[in-house]
Amino acid sequence: MSGKEIALRLKDEGNALFAKKDFRAAEAKYTEAIRALADPDSNQLAVLYTNRAACSLNLKKYTEAADDAARATQIDPSYSKAWARFASALDGISRPSADHWQRALSTLPIENLTAAEMKQKEQYEAGLEAAKKRAPHSESSFIHVPNAQGKLPWDRALAMEAELRAAGPSMYASSAWVIKGAYSDFSDGVKTMKSVKRIKIHGQVGLAGTTNGLQDLTNGILRDSRVFHMDSADWIQCYNDQFNLEATKRDAFEVNLDAAELIQEALKRQRERGWDNVRPALSVTIRALIMRGFFDHIQNVEHSEKNLAKAIEILDWGRKAWKDIPVSEKGSIFEDTFVRGVRNLHLDVYMQAWQAAGTDGKYTLAALLEEADEIIRDVDLNPLPLDREYDPGFVSSFYIYPKARALAMKGFYHKQSARSVIADDGSEEVKIKAMKEHIRKAALYYLKAGSTYPDDDENHAWFLFCGVELLMRCGTPVKEVLPFFARIRLAVPKISRIWEHSSSAAEGVGKAFQRAQWMEEDILKAIAEGRFTLEDKLMPDENWS
Repeated sequence: MSGKEIALRLKDEGNALFAKKDFRAAEAKYTEAIRALADPDSNQLAVLYTNRAACSLNLKKYTEAADDAARATQIDPSYSKAWARFASALDGISRPSADHWQRALSTLPIENLTAAEMKQKEQYEAGLEAAKKRAPHSESSFIHVPNAQGKLPWDRALAMEAELRAAGPSMYASSAWVIKGAYSDFSDGVKTMKSVKRIKIHGQVGLAGTTNGLQDLTNGILRDSRVFHMDSADWIQCYNDQFNLEATKRDAFEVNLDAAELIQEALKRQRERGWDNVRPALSVTIRALIMRGFFDHIQNVEHSEKNLAKAIEILDWGRKAWKDIPVSEKGSIFEDTFVRGVRNLHLDVYMQAWQAAGTDGKYTLAALLEEADEIIRDVDLNPLPLDREYDPGFVSSFYIYPKARALAMKGFYHKQSARSVIADDGSEEVKIKAMKEHIRKAALYYLKAGSTYPDDDENHAWFLFCGVELLMRCGTPVKEVLPFFARIRLAVPKISRIWEHSSSAAEGVGKAFQRAQWMEEDILKAIAEGRFTLEDKLMPDENWS
């Protein structure tokens, strides 16, 4: 049986499963069919990618749906269903989609429409109308404080560059270096992907451009994910073109395969075609998983966690299986710093997945704690190699910040554990004691996390505030909490120079800093008036919020 015949049989099986609403199984069949079909320009391949996009849409995997639909439109620009799936995927991640709905309509026959095509036309028109109504909202989604252009953290950091360089080592720890380095990489990636052109080759649509876009985008996000922003309505379209260009040129692996399948494919490819093939192919595949994981954490955090976990599983395997292979052969994705950056992203996403899942047991606090501890061990056991030069932001991004974040996650673990103690068996006295122990541990870890960040990073003051509030809740004398309030107060002007218009600031983190100031002022005033002493223990007053 030829590859085309196998693909057709698998497509039919996928269609049957789709009709039964077994979208995961249907997706797997379409993936097998895509692998079986050897012709990369076949219109049948466009149908398979479009069908798999439909599965992803039903599973709320919007980034994957957009990837597949974009590939389908590249193979067959006249395929209206592909444009409609692309538009639906963009709707799912709150991005502008009107142009894609319009393309879906314009690729339908002009006259003599069948009943099915008439139904499609009605659906596409409804999609277009809805997209036009929400366009202003979609334009700003994912973009950090769009009305603060020129004042965003990377803008502020770039404006400080001369000052930072003049200060030398005394300012190497500044968060300005971190966000500046992240922006340098990220913006290079954006420029690369926006330079990709769609061209016609022998009647087929092809892509022309350079193949370092994914590397720069992911490097920027791993340095500091706060750098991520979409600065144009066509950002997703440009990204998908860049991904498809690199996947084709670098002969990337099928991203939808599970980790075990990808590992087997990589082993086979390395044996048969060598490192020069497998190295760029794995790099594109892993970086695509990172981008999917990052994109999806807002709309589908469970899927986001799976993509990042899959990337980590493959990276961990490669580091062990190929431990004696030089990085120049196997690729920079297996370096300590790269893997640590992916773990750092995954840690945050796993926490969000735990919060979203509730108590169904799919995600556990114990697993969150284990990953936080693993990051801390990794940083402590693998100090910065001294045989090369680094920019100051790199050191913070891959050594200081991951450890700080992991410490904060240990604080989160103990804070949530304190709440769960209430439901445990045992006497009230025992439970209250255990709860206080967890709260104190949470406070100390948050304070340690805040102290690990530089004092001009918003996370410095934020985690100090988280810690000091918990210290007060577990009965700590005023004399022990006042120094932390002072540190927050002194840090805020430094933080505002860089992070005044960050996404966290837009979400209200500044209110926490204001609350800390009011708390300090009220406590000092009460001491001055003799209402209580430095030895007294206070609970946070809700009126401070």
